[in-house]
Amino acid sequence: MVHPQHITSAITEWIGPVRWHLGESTDLTARGYTTLHSDQDGIVIWMVVRDGSIDYNVPLVLTQGTADAGTPTVGHVDGYDIFDAADHPLGQRVIFSLLTSEITPGPEEHWKLTGKSLHLTAPTIRSAHKLTSEQSNTSIIYELDDSKKLILKVFRVLAPGYNPDVELQQALDGTGTVPGQYGSVTMGWDQAAPKVCEGPGRRRADVVVAQEFLEGAHDAWQVMTESLAVSDGTLGNKADSIRGLGQLTRRIHTELAHAFPPVAAGDVRRAEIVSSWHTRAAAAIQLVPSLESLRGAIDAAYEAAAGSPWPDLQRIHGDYHLGQVVEVPGRGWFALDFEGEPLRPLNERTGVDLALRDVAGMLRSFDYAAGSAELAGGNPEVVHAWAKAAGEAFREGYGPLPEDQEALLRALVIDKALYEVSYEAAERPTWLSVPVTGLERILSHVS
Repeated sequence: MVHPQHITSAITEWIGPVRWHLGESTDLTARGYTTLHSDQDGIVIWMVVRDGSIDYNVPLVLTQGTADAGTPTVGHVDGYDIFDAADHPLGQRVIFSLLTSEITPGPEEHWKLTGKSLHLTAPTIRSAHKLTSEQSNTSIIYELDDSKKLILKVFRVLAPGYNPDVELQQALDGTGTVPGQYGSVTMGWDQAAPKVCEGPGRRRADVVVAQEFLEGAHDAWQVMTESLAVSDGTLGNKADSIRGLGQLTRRIHTELAHAFPPVAAGDVRRAEIVSSWHTRAAAAIQLVPSLESLRGAIDAAYEAAAGSPWPDLQRIHGDYHLGQVVEVPGRGWFALDFEGEPLRPLNERTGVDLALRDVAGMLRSFDYAAGSAELAGGNPEVVHAWAKAAGEAFREGYGPLPEDQEALLRALVIDKALYEVSYEAAERPTWLSVPVTGLERILSHVS
């Protein structure tokens, strides 16, 4: 076997610009590997490489003289062509097989990979292809011999613990709120293996999840922006659909509260949440000093929320917006991507929170859809009348809130808007007006 660091050096130029590489440097270090497959067709290995403080899952195929003309190489080392396993036919087959197998490392290798299969009965793969729209993960679409399709996701950032995209969606399997789950793969390691960004006792990580591919699905952002393009300020035939989205959200919260018992919002946790609001507000105002005039109103809203009764805390989606839900013809809405922000520590992404945070995220997403329509030349009064109506329909579907929780929801909407201000100021200044004007409307009670 080629030395892991030699392989890492050979793929550095490829990893640098890929979407899932979250750092700016390319000073990569090999953390180790496990061989998944080896025969005359090639070698498939599961490598872990580190850049800075982040570890990445990098499954690779190495071949000698059998390069696939349709698959681009990502490097060359010691007579081997190197391929991204997610993009190579052999690698795709081997990664899929992990769902129903267990790979034990050899004497000089490092990590054990164990599959957990759900609803899979010895399927044969008809075809497979990697999606080109990578974010923090890599997805492969498989068509099976029974004509079913599934989407398999490789988590590129290696985060020890229980990934909520696996844990929560498998808890919701069969509830009609998420795609059907097919299985997952866990990496495990012992004291002898290289330490992988781990805390005490955290010797496992979810590295793969597979679920039903929803044929014909339309993401909610597309659905809503198409509705906005022809709207007269009313929802038209989308009113029932948006109410259905609210009903989906309530079902998710109800099912998660059943699967993971809620806990009371104690004084310490409440103080931490309120403090995080003020921290985000200060960061946004520093980036956009014109918001200083709103600081008093922001603080007043936070004070009102802090002093109001709080519901119990529970597991939630955590990054809920129109881009995280899809509408399937004849089947309704499904929620996706429960992973949260990959760079946030896993303990933050797997902790309990306010269910109203998801509600606030979707309300802000309606306003964002309206803001995008306005940026595209839409009538401001019309598009924001649509956003107000959409928010009301969503809340109608979600169901009534106790009156004493309205201040809390308002604070969470403000907090989300301030997060958006910081994001747009740093990453997409041409969109900064969307959260800024949204924040101004929230604070002035103008919709």
